[in-house]
Amino acid sequence: MILVALLVLASVQVALFEEYIIPDNIDIDDILKNDRLLKNYVNCVLDKGNCTPEGERLKKAIPESLQNGCSKCNDKVKEGTKKVIHHLIEKKPDMWKELEARYDPNEQKLTGGISFTMQFPMATVKKNALYNLDPRAALGVLSSKQCPVTPTETVTLRMCGRRSMTEEVVHNCNAVRHLVFCHIPSPPNDTMGSNQLARIETLNKENYDTWKMQMEALLIKNDAWSYVNGATVKPAVVVGDVESEAAAQQWVRNDSKAKSDIILAINPSELKQIKGCGSSREVWLKLEGIYQSKGPARKATLLKQLTLQRMEESGDVREHIDMFFDAVDKLQEMEVEINRDLLAIMLLYSLPDSFENFRCAIESRDHLPTPDVLRVKIIEESNARKTASKLAKEEREED
Repeated sequence: MILVALLVLASVQVALFEEYIIPDNIDIDDILKNDRLLKNYVNCVLDKGNCTPEGERLKKAIPESLQNGCSKCNDKVKEGTKKVIHHLIEKKPDMWKELEARYDPNEQKLTGGISFTMQFPMATVKKNALYNLDPRAALGVLSSKQCPVTPTETVTLRMCGRRSMTEEVVHNCNAVRHLVFCHIPSPPNDTMGSNQLARIETLNKENYDTWKMQMEALLIKNDAWSYVNGATVKPAVVVGDVESEAAAQQWVRNDSKAKSDIILAINPSELKQIKGCGSSREVWLKLEGIYQSKGPARKATLLKQLTLQRMEESGDVREHIDMFFDAVDKLQEMEVEINRDLLAIMLLYSLPDSFENFRCAIESRDHLPTPDVLRVKIIEESNARKTASKLAKEEREED
C-alpha cells in the first residue's frame, strides 16, 4: 500500500487531500515481508495491474506530498515512506529501477524526493549517484537505522579532493554508484576492509605474485574468496520462485563486494586491463592472464634467471637467495618441477668465489642437502663471516 511512496519520482499533478494518514490496520513491515503483495502494489503504481481504491488514492496523492515536503503526511506516512524506499533499493533494485525509469526518466524530481526522505543537505542525485559536497549528507545515509548492520556490510567514508562520499563500488572519485542506506562508516581503528586494503601495495606491472598472495588472504578473511575462485556460483533463478530470486540477488551483492575489494587494490594505471569484466572471478582471471603468463617465453626467462644468476662479492646473501627461490616458486606454479639436487647445485654455484671452501664442504658429503636446508646453511655461513669480520676489525682497532 505505502509502496506508492516511491513516487517521489512521479510527475502527476493533482490536488492534495487535506491530510493523508495510514489506517491503523495497515502494517508497513508486514507489506514489505510479503513479496506477492509488494509486487501487486508496484504493478498498480506502474499501471501494470489492478489497483484497489486505496492504491488509486495513494498513487495520486503521495508524489505531490513528497515533492512539497510531505506537508500533508503524518509521521506514520513519513516513516513508512522511508522504509519502503530503503527496502526497494536494498532488496528489490529491479523494481526501484523500473519505477525510476517510468516516473522520472530525466531525473527532474529525484533529488527533491530523496532529499526529503533522507534529509540530504547540499546533495544532488544523478543516475543513482550521490554527488555530495557536505559530509553530513553522507553520514546521514550511513547512520540510517532502517536496516540491520553486520560487520560484512561495513563501508567507509572517503575523501576525494573536496568531496565526501560513501563508497561501496567506486567508479570514480566523485560519485557513488549505489545509494547505501543500511551501512555504517568504519571506525578509525577498524582492522577490516579499507585498513586491510591500505596495507596491500596496489597491483602494478612488477608485483603481481606478492599482490596475489595478499589479495587472496584478504578475500578469504572477508569470506569472499569462494566467489572469486568460482566455488560459489550464481544460483539459478526460477521464474516466480521468490527464494531463488532472493538467493541470486544476494549472490550478486556478495560478488560485487569481492569485485570492489579487488578493484580498490589495483593501481589506477592498471584499471584499464579489467574494463568490461562483470564478476569478481572475471576480474581475477583477466589479471592472472595478463600478469601471470605461463607461456614458453615466461618459462625460458625464469629458467635463465636460475642458471645465470650470480651473486657479487659485495652482494646481500638474503636478497640473492630470495630472488633465486622466487623464480623457483613461479616455475612450480607453472608446473615446472626441477630436481632438488640440481637446484642445490645451481644455488651453490650462484655464490661468489669467496664461498669456494663452503661449496667444497657441501659437495664432499654423501648426500646433498635439500634446497631449503641449503638456504639456511648459506645464511648461517654468511652471518658467521660477518661476525668474524667484525671481531677482526675490532681487534685491529684495539691494536
